[in-house]
Amino acid sequence: MSQEMREIAMRLQIARIIRGYRSRSAFVKQFNFKLGTYNSHEIGRHEIGASYINKYCAALNISVTWLLLGEGYPMFFQFVLFCIFFMIILGII
Repeated sequence: MSQEMREIAMRLQIARIIRGYRSRSAFVKQFNFKLGTYNSHEIGRHEIGASYINKYCAALNISVTWLLLGEGYPMFFQFVLFCIFFMIILGII
């Protein structure tokens, strides 16, 4: 597996979790994806084809540029809210 595939897989996982899907199975059920296919993409076992890239980006409301290259801030507002929520739970704020 290439470094690029690992990074794409990591961003896919981050996007899923930030969007509130704690498990892969919850995400694929919501959008009728095949669990085995999604698992292989999220762990970086198989390269993600263009059609799946577009489907995942639409489902997760992220940009293709961010998923593939890590450029930009596709979910900045949601990320800030997630961090604030996490800090509240930990009693930091």
